[in-house]
Amino acid sequence: MNDEKEFIDYFLKFEKDNNMFEKKIKNIKIWPYIRFNIYSSMLAILNIDNSLMKSDILQGEYKKGIKEKLKEKVFCNQNLIVHRDVLIVPHERKYKSSEGYYRCIYTDLIDSALRQSHYVLDSKSIFGDYTPQKSKNIIYANTNRFEKKENRKRPYKKTTINEFEEKIIKPLEKFFEISLSKETKKSWKDILDNLLYRRRYLTSYYTHILNRIRPQVIMMVVAYSFDRMILCEIAKKRGIPTVEIMHGVMTRGYLPYCFPEKMKIKSFPDFIFTFGKNEYTEKLPISNRRVFPVGFPELEKYTKQKKEQKKKQILFISQGQMEIAQIAKKFSEIISDDEYDVIYKLHPKEYVSWKRDLWKYLNSTNIKVVGDFNHTIYDYLAQADWVVGIYSTVLYEATAFYTNIALLESPMSINVKKLVENGCAVMINGAEDLKKAIETKREMNTPSEEFFVKNSLYNIQDCIDHIITYYSRKRRK
Repeated sequence: MNDEKEFIDYFLKFEKDNNMFEKKIKNIKIWPYIRFNIYSSMLAILNIDNSLMKSDILQGEYKKGIKEKLKEKVFCNQNLIVHRDVLIVPHERKYKSSEGYYRCIYTDLIDSALRQSHYVLDSKSIFGDYTPQKSKNIIYANTNRFEKKENRKRPYKKTTINEFEEKIIKPLEKFFEISLSKETKKSWKDILDNLLYRRRYLTSYYTHILNRIRPQVIMMVVAYSFDRMILCEIAKKRGIPTVEIMHGVMTRGYLPYCFPEKMKIKSFPDFIFTFGKNEYTEKLPISNRRVFPVGFPELEKYTKQKKEQKKKQILFISQGQMEIAQIAKKFSEIISDDEYDVIYKLHPKEYVSWKRDLWKYLNSTNIKVVGDFNHTIYDYLAQADWVVGIYSTVLYEATAFYTNIALLESPMSINVKKLVENGCAVMINGAEDLKKAIETKREMNTPSEEFFVKNSLYNIQDCIDHIITYYSRKRRK
């Protein structure tokens, strides 16, 4: 088994053959909660994933004033919420605007444009705190009281080793013909216990929130994160439709959107809003009729910007792979500084760790390494003449900027080879190939709405209106 595409098919077969989605521990169907953790761990165990990416966190550098503290305690207090038509749950990762506020690039423009009354329920960010935001609809989520209450009622009892081995470990070892280490088994069991511990108070918390707000629809980013899964479960019990706002292009090789068959999963959203019309939806557990291509408001905003630089700007997109750093280094050594600017855009998870993992490749005056929460990837795409990467969905986003795209040949690039097939990108094997492709000056195809639908805010509003109307009629029956 040499690549992730082959492995994901095999993993889905394992799930189906072993009926994993019906496995219960503590009378709870636990597989949807831990499948992605186990899948990612298996990639590393089988040496399929060569990513260097670490989950180090770049801490925020802002200090709150009295105004922000007052807003957090009074105006954004979850204890003072009332009914609203829509509940929006944004991405935990925020970017700082020129005004000094932090904003979710996936929901901020929706928040500003949505006609229905709504709240934006924001958790503590990856900075470990609430970030100051401009929206008047922000409510800061706080589960502390609910966690303490659950612990007072009934202390959590850990999953038994025998039950975990019988229902999770033995089927995996038998199917994949491997023997897992004690450390791996313990790690997976600890993950499950942590999730089941959190599930108790998150269930109480979201029940409370939905009782107060009584929304007609819930929109969320990253629906496969655990707290969103629990929110989906509670919403389904109450007949409230849930919508995932995609934060990237849906591809064949990403497990959260790949399932062995169509099935009812309580923790999966009812609808998905995608960026474009040609995304991989074949393996979703829900019907394709519940997938709506709406576009991406933030990207539309940036595509209207004009390129400013005089030199050709070559933008390398990192996903933690050593290969992309190596080609950036080699390319910077064979081109003229007078003609090119070489920009290396880090993934947010690399902002802290890159000097540890990639310094020997990027320690060059000819390479500008960028990555912070003051600029989004679209600031750089708007100015790039060429975008170079392996498998990042940013490569799809680059098509909206009428820029040239080069894909480095790799087992991981299977997710974006559609770009080459459609004439939107070229495949390269190294720095010399990239230089030759740039000098050839070939014209790339620009897809109309294949990857990104236009008029996104209008489309989103229209879909939300239809979903609310549909469920209102359904309740009256």
